Amino acid sequence: MAEDKEREESGEDAVAFVADQMKAGADEDAIVAMLQERGVERGEAQQLVGNVYPEVMRAAEAEEYSSEALLPGLAGGVLAAIVGGAVWGLIVILSDYEVGFVAWGIGFLAGFLVVRFAGGRKGVPLQAIAIVSSLVGIVLGKYIAYVYFIKEAVREQVSEEAADSIGYFDTDVMRAFREDFSNVFGGYDLLWAGLAIFTAWRMARPSGIRPRKSPISGM
Repeated sequence: MAEDKEREESGEDAVAFVADQMKAGADEDAIVAMLQERGVERGEAQQLVGNVYPEVMRAAEAEEYSSEALLPGLAGGVLAAIVGGAVWGLIVILSDYEVGFVAWGIGFLAGFLVVRFAGGRKGVPLQAIAIVSSLVGIVLGKYIAYVYFIKEAVREQVSEEAADSIGYFDTDVMRAFREDFSNVFGGYDLLWAGLAIFTAWRMARPSGIRPRKSPISGM
């Protein structure tokens, strides 16, 4: 049992090594030679590279950025911002408590939907869309909760009618939100926003392997 586990871990390490060398730009023959230097038999090294290299290369080709992916990716980002912001705002309203890690989740949602709508494509333009979408979603969630609690305060202190007259698209409310921005966003908010940005960026980041046709031959 222990031997099987050790063999499995060794195989996973070898696969990770092949992928890492592909990221560094090494071709199949070079990777086979490096595996041999690590003590792997030539035939086993050839078989491993022959199995792993084409699969990793196909995955790299599938995620390669193209301009056609920009608009679908943007649509995914807009959806992520709206859904993520609305959900976070609703959670704050219902719980009367700001659950910070939900902001982190908006970053995950933005990265996921941008890549999903882009057909699995990744790249710097899509990373930028994912980052901006996550930030917009966080600000939107803050704004939804901000307006709600203003309406509640007006309802308690003035009247029901006055509270109902306050809308989410009122320019005065938007101006108040902008002016109160530094108070609305605290230190922990910046921390969660930073995590959201990192997550969105990472999810839309390509593997780093440059797609190229390089059939295995002469090994």
